[in-house]
Amino acid sequence: MKKILLLLILISLSVSAQTHRFIYDVIYRPDSASAELRKANYYLDINPDDTFYYERSFFVSDSIEKASGLRTFNGKVTDLLSKKRKTNEYMLYSIQSFDIYQLKDDPKIKWNIEKDTKTSSSFTLQKATARFAGRNWIAWFSRDFPFQEGPYKFHGLPGLIVEIYDDKENYHFSLNKSENFNDTQFISFYKNAKARGVEIPYSKYKSMLLSYYRIL
Repeated sequence: MKKILLLLILISLSVSAQTHRFIYDVIYRPDSASAELRKANYYLDINPDDTFYYERSFFVSDSIEKASGLRTFNGKVTDLLSKKRKTNEYMLYSIQSFDIYQLKDDPKIKWNIEKDTKTSSSFTLQKATARFAGRNWIAWFSRDFPFQEGPYKFHGLPGLIVEIYDDKENYHFSLNKSENFNDTQFISFYKNAKARGVEIPYSKYKSMLLSYYRIL
């Protein structure tokens, strides 16, 4: 039965699909010194040329707008992230009040692929580790998926990242569900962010945030 299920999933991941959507559960601490844990759902849309990573609230609002024509947003505004698949260049769209800032990034992650493996939902997962953004990360990826992608800015392994977490367990991403679409899916918020956003370097962006928090 598991072999049949795996075969059906792999067939559904055929190149005929224009968008492969992977939905991740994200458990995180709002502050590394806090014992509180929060949970969110993030979507990773893999399109032919780009990937898009965004919180579920954007998907819900976009669905309502497409169905009714009404533009609503009932969630907390979070950053949007896109990536060019050929160049691996990321664009972060940071929404700050009425302003949108565009920040380019080309993160280099040096992965150490380990021999450890485990099975999850009939898929064989392999372990990999890396030091990235000041944290030590443990990833479990599957070669059964023909994508070198993952949640947030994690990419570059020979398969899809199914689970990844830091060694302090401040962030834990785990794949919950996958969907495939014959038509390319595109969240309208990205069009607005691209049209309105102002591109700035990370150094200026960090200075702006520090000034903002000093005022608060």
